[in-house]
Amino acid sequence: MKKILTLTILLFCINNLFAQTIRDSVFNNVILINNTDVSTNGFHFLIDIPIKPQKEPIVIFNNDFRISTKLFFSRNSFLYGQNDFFLITPDWEYYNNIEETERKNPSLKLDPYRQNKIYHIQRNNVKIQIDSLSIRMDDPRKPITINFNNPELKENEVKYFFKECYGSTCCPKDENWDFKQENDKIKNDFNEKENVNIYKNVYRQVLGRESEHCDYYTLSDLTNEQKIQFLFPPKTYKETDDVTQGFYVIILPSTIDATNLFHKNPQKTTKNNNPKKTISGYVYTENDIYVSMSDIKIQVKGAENERHTIPNFDGNFEIEVRKDEVLIIRYSTFSKEIKITNENNYVISLSDKK
Repeated sequence: MKKILTLTILLFCINNLFAQTIRDSVFNNVILINNTDVSTNGFHFLIDIPIKPQKEPIVIFNNDFRISTKLFFSRNSFLYGQNDFFLITPDWEYYNNIEETERKNPSLKLDPYRQNKIYHIQRNNVKIQIDSLSIRMDDPRKPITINFNNPELKENEVKYFFKECYGSTCCPKDENWDFKQENDKIKNDFNEKENVNIYKNVYRQVLGRESEHCDYYTLSDLTNEQKIQFLFPPKTYKETDDVTQGFYVIILPSTIDATNLFHKNPQKTTKNNNPKKTISGYVYTENDIYVSMSDIKIQVKGAENERHTIPNFDGNFEIEVRKDEVLIIRYSTFSKEIKITNENNYVISLSDKK
């Protein structure tokens, strides 16, 4: 008995000895989240990367400043089944301080280090424990190495964004059947409103002889912004709403092996003759006037709550629009409207003259 106990303690110590910490100099198999992987309606965020919960800690690098770091902390807002993980981000506070110092001293040009913030998040149903460290990545005394390795789909594996499951139709009847007509109406109404087909590329898992089944919806006919809109319909948000109340979430696709599933793939779907497209743009100021890009709001007129964005630090942005729609660019008391044409790139001056 003593030998078994000694061996158990020894294995525990060995595991802890080689466990990842925030002070390590090498991070392997890091999942990289770039802004091109992220879509948002201004409240919720969809990251189109199939990050799976696992027993071992995972390491994530978030390179999109739009996502609040706090959103990653709670199980209710990010990757519910993952209890232990590391989050790496650029140290936004450090870079903001550099930018603010240069703004106050125009003749001063600073050369910032590559400064990142590393968090170790451990959480369960009761509490969240967070350790953090701001560290210079290119410190010659101890450089930090990050090796990226984003997850890929395995053979016959598909991504899906939600599922509907129904039990037996009889004896006893699954109460979910009482809501099926209502659920179908929600999907059909969305199809008609957005000119899409939610039922396209649905995979069915048959579970029994009494109509028991689960349907896995890939939402492949929807843009990522439409996926957010469908999964989390717009609601009236109050100023008191915040992430701790569970209103904002990070949406991730799940995966399933489709080898033994029935592939439902309706081919006929109504398409809008004026489909959405992603345009890029560049916002700039004249006469070296300083403007904080994070204070600029870019919205699609008539769809301000669904389609909007802000430029990055360099003034670049991307947004989904249709031809003949109007972009509204707002900054403080300034406002400008740009009509969308066949062009896919727009250069916009924060001036009434251009």
